[in-house]
Amino acid sequence: MTMRAHGALAIAVAATGCSVVLMEKPPDQVGEAYPVCTDSVSAPVADVAIAALSGLIAFGIWNDHQDSDQPIPDDERNAVIAFSALAAGHAASAALGAMWISKCSARRNEWEARHLRYAHPSDPQPSPTSLSPGPPPPRGGAGQPCYPNDTCNAGLTCNLDTHTCAVPPAAP
Repeated sequence: MTMRAHGALAIAVAATGCSVVLMEKPPDQVGEAYPVCTDSVSAPVADVAIAALSGLIAFGIWNDHQDSDQPIPDDERNAVIAFSALAAGHAASAALGAMWISKCSARRNEWEARHLRYAHPSDPQPSPTSLSPGPPPPRGGAGQPCYPNDTCNAGLTCNLDTHTCAVPPAAP
């Protein structure tokens, strides 16, 4: 990434929240492909930390002028507003991220329930002489076949000519 791209990403994360920018939203419904979504709590935790720090900064600036009879200067009032907005935005992003993690887990559990052959050890098993298909081949990783909907794991793209997942070419 170039310095300009790093700066744009930093501004986007600061303005909208880590969870909104960095997490992959779970699918609305479960299909044949294993749900690809973010289940890590790191982005919501970062959002909570940024929200708390921003809220403390806003409170500190506001509290410095509570004992004074003079009105708070415009630049400090604007800083209180900006840090309060930043805290509120990251708190909302953390809540959204937590909801996405929960939804991701539910979608994956739903997919596993649909694709699990034997839910309990007491369920009847086929005889050892009958041929049963093995586990499905791994999909979505680098060099592996794409998912049926022509997608791959995060950071990879599906080459439609070979129907395999690959690292996207670097931007010129």
